[in-house]
Amino acid sequence: MAALVREAPAGTSELDLAGLLDEPAPPAAPVLCSADVMVAVSALEAYESGTTPLVLGRLHDAVLLTPWALQFHDEAAACLAERDAAVGRALSGFRVLNVISRRTGGVPPLELPGPVLELGGVAADQDRRRIGLDELYVHSDGQRAVLHAKGMEEPLLFHNGEHDTALHTALALPRVRLPRLLDGPQTPRLTWDNVVMSKRRWQVGRASFEELGQAGGDRDLLVAMARLRETHDLPVAFFASTGREREPAYVDTRSPALLEGLAHLAAGTDRVTLTEVLPGPDECWLREGAQRFAAELRCVYLRAAGEKWDTAGTLRTERGGGADRDGRSGWAPRASPPRRPLVHPYPWPGGG
Repeated sequence: MAALVREAPAGTSELDLAGLLDEPAPPAAPVLCSADVMVAVSALEAYESGTTPLVLGRLHDAVLLTPWALQFHDEAAACLAERDAAVGRALSGFRVLNVISRRTGGVPPLELPGPVLELGGVAADQDRRRIGLDELYVHSDGQRAVLHAKGMEEPLLFHNGEHDTALHTALALPRVRLPRLLDGPQTPRLTWDNVVMSKRRWQVGRASFEELGQAGGDRDLLVAMARLRETHDLPVAFFASTGREREPAYVDTRSPALLEGLAHLAAGTDRVTLTEVLPGPDECWLREGAQRFAAELRCVYLRAAGEKWDTAGTLRTERGGGADRDGRSGWAPRASPPRRPLVHPYPWPGGG
């Protein structure tokens, strides 16, 4: 992917990767994750499957459909039962351990099907099978490292839950991450058909903002910004960040007050990352009267080991069978895949 970006002609604003990359091999272990998606459409009635842009935001390495998220849902219990049934099907043939850590940030720790390891926290379900930390051990034959528990034949994997340690990652289900690309002066928007995987962005050095920082009034700010936009081919609105802020700053280049904030932001760093606003204000479907609001949909993605999707939308298992893609939403019922040998899929220290 990085090579495709490097080889794109100068000035390319969008690069569709569909058909340009090799099809990845089916996963050796189940994949469970959640994706934050924004639908770029002015009204839901105007949505067109396969055409309307779906903008991928953050990816989370766990199933973030939780009791906390569903606390105001009228059918929360049914949703959680459906979630656990779907997760159980995806995990068929694998035993996966929940790590219940100390509660932080007010959000309860994630609990998915499988036994629990209480490591500073307490499982909400008192009937869950518990495995103590002193019962766990790692066996290695020099090529593979496999997690075991005393008294259990089957090897274990950890559930993810955004536990960012090398040890947890090496012994856990696969972690899904957005690709990291080398920073160039401009990076085009990366898409896969109508799915926006990465927004268009620019790396602008501090020297380019000097005229903006020296502006004496609104008129000078607007003129300096017009020159900056022309030089770097910038849109009317964008997000600006330096990596030190928790969230990027929104900048509308028609607002002198926001331009002053941008100048202040740029003065304290060597370069600023600018990212296009997508969806734009006119592409926000959630509204109340004349007001529009940005909205994200959190989508859960489940994929059993060995499952393979082809470009026609047909599910093919490792046995070569086929099924209609009724699992597009991630929740459609289907038969569990055949039980697999309980062997940890990764060689140490966690390569796929």
